[in-house]
Amino acid sequence: MDRTARRFTLSAAAIVGLLLAVVPGVRAAGGNAGGGLQPPGQAHVLSTITGGPFAAPVGFAPTQIRNVYGFNAMGSDAKGNPIDGRGQIIGVVLWDSDQYLQSDISKFLKTYSYLEAMNGLTAKTPCTVSTTIHTTPCFQVAYATGKKPPAMNKNTMGEASLDAEWAHVTAEGADILFVEAAGDTGPQLLAGVDKAVSMGATVVSMSWDQTGITAADNSHFDVPTAGFVSGSGDFGCPDNSGQVYPSGSSYVLSVGGTSLTIDGTTSSQTTWSNSGGYANTAETRPSYQLNWSTSPYRVDNDVSYNAVDYPVTIQGQWFEQDGVSAGIPQWAGLIADADQARAALGKSVLAASGLLDGIYLAANSHESKPGIIDPAMFTDIKTGSAGSATECKATKGWDWPTGLGTPEAAGLVSELADL
Repeated sequence: MDRTARRFTLSAAAIVGLLLAVVPGVRAAGGNAGGGLQPPGQAHVLSTITGGPFAAPVGFAPTQIRNVYGFNAMGSDAKGNPIDGRGQIIGVVLWDSDQYLQSDISKFLKTYSYLEAMNGLTAKTPCTVSTTIHTTPCFQVAYATGKKPPAMNKNTMGEASLDAEWAHVTAEGADILFVEAAGDTGPQLLAGVDKAVSMGATVVSMSWDQTGITAADNSHFDVPTAGFVSGSGDFGCPDNSGQVYPSGSSYVLSVGGTSLTIDGTTSSQTTWSNSGGYANTAETRPSYQLNWSTSPYRVDNDVSYNAVDYPVTIQGQWFEQDGVSAGIPQWAGLIADADQARAALGKSVLAASGLLDGIYLAANSHESKPGIIDPAMFTDIKTGSAGSATECKATKGWDWPTGLGTPEAAGLVSELADL
C-alpha cells in the first residue's frame, strides 16, 4: 500500500496502547522513547511510531522514495559498476539490543523483493563487513564494549528497524554495521561511534540527540576516515536548549525534515512542521556556511529529507513511522554512494568537515553567485515552517528547518565524486 492509500492516524496514547498489546515488553514510558528533549545526559531517538500494527506496509514504498530523490538515475562509477554504495560500510549507532532486528530486516526485504538481498540476517549466511566489494552486501551487529548489552530497549526497536531498513534503500550495495552501545549516555554512545569507525565504517548514521555530548567531544567526529550524519528534530524550531549534539557539531551533517506528497507521477514537498533548526551557541559559524547563514554560530540544518510515512517492521509486524530519523540513514546511504564513486576515481572518502565542505560546494557548483542553490543538486524547499520565528520558516535558498533542501541524488553524487 503506497502513500496514496488511506492513512491511519493514531494519538500518542493509542499508539502506546497498541505497542503494549502487540509488541511484548514495550514500556508505557521511558526517557528514550521520544517526544522531546530529554534530561541532561539522556539520549532521545528522532522518530515516532504514528500507526499500526498493519497487515501490510502502509506508507511510501522504497521505489517511490528512490524515484523522487533520483537514486535510480545514479548510473555507474568510473569502473563501470552501478553506483549503490558497494565497497562502503554504513555504521548505524544505537543503544541496547534488539534480538528481532535481523528477522525484521528479512521481512522488509522479502516484502520489497526488488531490493538487494543481504547476508548476515540468518545463521546460514554469516558475514563480516568489509570495504572489499561483496557480491552480496553484509549486515553485521557489533557491540561498543565488545559485550552484548544485557537488556533490549523496546522503546528503540522501531528506530533500529527504520535506520537499518532505510539505509539499505538508498545504498543497496553497502555493508551495514549496526553498533549497539551499552546505554544512552554520552560516553556510551561515543564509544559506539568510535567502535563503528574502528571497524571501518566510512559513514556513520546517528538518529538521536544526546544532551550530555558537547563541543568538547568533537574529536570523535573529526576523523579522516568517516563522515557523520545526524539531525535536528523532532520538536520544531527553534530548539531553545542552546546545544544539541551530535547534529550541532560542525563536523556532522545535520538533516531536517520535509513532508512529501506523491500524486501519480508528480510529487511535492513542504517543510515538516516538527523539523528542527537552531543556532548552536557553543560553536562559531563554520566556513562552509559563510555564504549561506548570517548567524555568527553553527546553524542546523544543512540538508533535509522526507520525514513522514515510512513503513517499518517491529517484531514481525508492520508499523508506520515519522521523524528526521528516516532521512538520517538515507543521507548516510547517499554519502556511501558518493564514496563508492570517489573510490573508483582513486579518491578518499568524504570525511568530517570535508563532507560538509563538499555538500555546500556542490550546492553552489554551477552558479557564479554565492548562496544560490543549484537545482541539479538539490530541491530547494521554499514553503512551510517548523515554528513561528522568522528563522524557522522555509525561504528561497538555505534556511534553518530544511537547510539546502533535499537531494537530487544523480547530480549530487556525481558532483561529490568530482570534488
